[in-house]
Amino acid sequence: MKKEADKQRDSVFAEGALSVNEVLRAHSRTVKRILIARGANRTNKNTALTLRLAERFSIPLETCSDSFVSECATGTTHGGVLAEVGERSYCELEDIFADREGFAVMLSGIEDPYNFGYAMRSLYAAGATGFILNGRNWMSAAGVVIRASAGASERCRIALCDDNEKLVNTAHEYGYSVVCAKENSASLYSEDIPLPILLVIGGEKRGIDKNLLRLADKHITIPYAGDFDKSLTAAAASAVIGFEIMRKNIKK
Repeated sequence: MKKEADKQRDSVFAEGALSVNEVLRAHSRTVKRILIARGANRTNKNTALTLRLAERFSIPLETCSDSFVSECATGTTHGGVLAEVGERSYCELEDIFADREGFAVMLSGIEDPYNFGYAMRSLYAAGATGFILNGRNWMSAAGVVIRASAGASERCRIALCDDNEKLVNTAHEYGYSVVCAKENSASLYSEDIPLPILLVIGGEKRGIDKNLLRLADKHITIPYAGDFDKSLTAAAASAVIGFEIMRKNIKK
């Protein structure tokens, strides 16, 4: 198993049958081969599905020692199943805004791949229809992000954009309002946030680019119950904001 310091580097392996199955079903990445440890439980329903999908899509299957699989993995919950994968495929920015009642999200400046994956997981569960990332993101850390997001990183549409003006102009062209999460702003609970929207969430340290904050249509904040001057993690903020937006837009 890799040391904690190594877990944040690029990984070419999807880890665990659940993660591997999400990649295979979503066709989100090239799968070069699947590794099965000799000690893996092949009768486990998820592992058995991995084997069936590998056969269906003609993916090479290799049996390896348990120690080799563990050495390649960043975590310990892989169950002896890994897939060597290529880079995540991306769509065009315009494809993200094609949904007229869409809930697009930009994640920016998140420092930790686990936090990044957990944020995607919560937002996807709350109805996010697509994600926009800048060039500096954690999608290359496949082992952590796929597992932390419970496969949401593979199911959703993702586009890359480093040009804030292009991003906002494209969002407006398709009728989306741009909403940024920012401290000392209007309360999330008191504001109307109708779809379609582009929600922008930044990391605890770097936050959201000042130029993007300037271009946004609205700023919102999560009010606290008491006196607390620290930021929530991006994952926690994503869950709170994402599900409140979902609640506000539930069809009566």
